[in-house]
Parts: sequence; structure tokens; C-alpha cells
Amino acid sequence: MDATGQTYTGAQSAGGAQGFGGAGMSPGPQNYPGAQPNGRHGLLDAAKEFGSAGLRHLRARWGLAALESREAGRHLGVLAALGGGAVISLVVAYLFFAITVGFTIAWLCHAAGGVWVLVLLGTSLFHVVLGLMLATALKKRLAKPLFPATRAEIHKDLA
Repeated sequence: MDATGQTYTGAQSAGGAQGFGGAGMSPGPQNYPGAQPNGRHGLLDAAKEFGSAGLRHLRARWGLAALESREAGRHLGVLAALGGGAVISLVVAYLFFAITVGFTIAWLCHAAGGVWVLVLLGTSLFHVVLGLMLATALKKRLAKPLFPATRAEIHKDLA
């Protein structure tokens, strides 16, 4: 707004016949919203802008963290399933191996037939191989980092 009370738009203040009586001059900084007579924004306006920029930044980071949390939840679910399967398989393998050792001792003493020993040994070896496969799959999945995009953004922010 100028001294006469007229308000100029951006197109009018960019120069030309309409701005300031056709002189082609752009209006001074006093015509911008929030400007003080000396053309500067006040400290309160700057603090508000800084605060709102900080909040927008935090909201963006929070949104990214929420998205990655959902992805990490799925990833951790798979890790838990693989880990649980590996532990159960290894426990079963240990039990069958312990039974195999017991029957082997009995077989060596001629107290039981050797067929059951081979069945238990085969079952034990199957579960050992299954447990090792699941443990290997778990180890490969553990190598995947959680929250990669959030970490990258935080590293960029700190740099």
C-alpha cells in the first residue's frame, strides 16, 4: 500500500505503466506483508517462520520414520519367524540326537535293534540341516539395516 492508500499486486509492482504513476519503479519493501517501515521483518515474524520451518522439518522426518517403522515391523516379523523356526528345529534336532546317542549306547550293548538308531540319526540330521538353513537365512536378513532412509536423512542433516 502506498501513501495514497492504493495496494499494488506483484504484476503491478514489477514495473510498467501501472506501478507508481507509470514511472516503472517497483514499490519498496514497505509494501510487503509483515514489513516494518524500514523494510525489515520483525524478530517475532522471523521467529515464527523459523519455528514453522522447524515443525515442517520435524513432520517430514516423523512421516518418514512412520513409513519405515511399518516396513521395519514387517522385516522384524520375518526375522522373528526365521529365528523361532531355527530355534525350534535345533531343539528338536538336539532331542533326536540325544535319543540317538541313548539308543546307540543301547545298540552297542545289544539291548535294542539297530534300525531305530538309524531312523533317529536320520531325523536328527534332517533337523540339524533345517536349523542351519534357517539360521543362515536369519543371518542374511539381519544384515539388512533398519530405517535406511531415516538414517540417511539424519546424516545429511548433521553434515
